[in-house]
Amino acid sequence: MVQYIKHELKKIFLRWETWVVLAICFAVVLAGTIETLSCFPDRFIETAKPRYHRSMLRSFGTGQIWLLFLGFIAASIPCACSYFEENTNKSDIILISKIGRTQYYLSKFIVTAIVGFIIAVLPLAIHYVLCMIAVPGKEALILVTDVYANGDSIIEDTTIFTRLFMNHPDLTAFVHIGIFGLWGMMLTLFTYTISLFFRKKLILNLVISTILSLAFELLLNSFKLWNLEVYSYLNPGPGSYNTNFPAFMILWCAFMLINVIMLAVKIKAKKDIL
Repeated sequence: MVQYIKHELKKIFLRWETWVVLAICFAVVLAGTIETLSCFPDRFIETAKPRYHRSMLRSFGTGQIWLLFLGFIAASIPCACSYFEENTNKSDIILISKIGRTQYYLSKFIVTAIVGFIIAVLPLAIHYVLCMIAVPGKEALILVTDVYANGDSIIEDTTIFTRLFMNHPDLTAFVHIGIFGLWGMMLTLFTYTISLFFRKKLILNLVISTILSLAFELLLNSFKLWNLEVYSYLNPGPGSYNTNFPAFMILWCAFMLINVIMLAVKIKAKKDIL
């Protein structure tokens, strides 16, 4: 299976769609950087904002577009619909006969998870690194055990990873970027597992997980369950809307379980080779 995973990864970089997605990622980085420089024209460290303020996780422009829908769609393009395409041109029959059903579907599942995570976090991580290099920023300074200063006083329980933020605020920003990557990975896998059963329209397959994600957020809003929204966990600094990280992981694991169940059903179905 490892050999076929490597084969799938090589195939991704031979697809023109992958390079288009990478170009989109760097365009998002460029737009986000220009937006950051225009919003925070800091010249001196004394007047600079803390670095986590610059993250696209806190942006209401380019970052918000990426977080709400563009990131999920872009993450799905390189490989989430690879089964859709192979089933259409019937190459899946040849591959399944060579390596077996379980290895075929599971390999695609693993590769989709890896690529989905990387594409989801790529623009956010590169943008933050550029901000760390090019723009001055204050570090979070610890005043006492439970209160620290970065322009105002903040209580300990307003951050998800308090100790990490107190000692390594930049690392905390990357952890929150990783949280978004987990959500993007899950939705990309959802695109893949849905394509195993519904293959009417390629465009519909690409956007359906994003549509369902937005519908889920609206459903949570309608029931006033804002604390379960993924976006409430993305603030890398103090003032996070939700500090109950285990609740997020339970929700994420529940959706991942749905993906695994759909994959298992497809493997057991035995309807690809007639």
